[in-house]
Amino acid sequence: MLKFLLIVSLCYSFAFASEKETATKIVQAIVATVNTYDQAVWIQKNDKELLELLDVNRFNISDTCKDAGVLILQSSTSFSGACKDKPIVVLDYDILKDHKNAVAAFFWKKGRPNIVFIKDRIEKFNIVLPPSYEIYLEETIW
Repeated sequence: MLKFLLIVSLCYSFAFASEKETATKIVQAIVATVNTYDQAVWIQKNDKELLELLDVNRFNISDTCKDAGVLILQSSTSFSGACKDKPIVVLDYDILKDHKNAVAAFFWKKGRPNIVFIKDRIEKFNIVLPPSYEIYLEETIW
């Protein structure tokens, strides 16, 4: 019985690690596309879910959103000053509606990763998507 529990817990930890690795790689690719000047990113550090979802050590992180080129959000928050004019990558589709500068979303639905870029917001920031990302381009938020 102990061996069975050990095997199940080991399999679960590998599955979770794989999901975290996948999410981190996808978000890194999205940020690299959106972050045209290769600046640091700002991540909500008080959001435990976000910190658990991504391996934040793999990002060049800015302490303030003012110095970042891209903001990454898991939950809705408000910005003021220079921070509210930055492109935002969200990790929850519903947050696209809350932030007019949210240019892309990455989220899990039915156990699968989903990517969405919003066309008019991409154009607003003069972001050029690689041809392979055109399938993720949406005219409107659903």
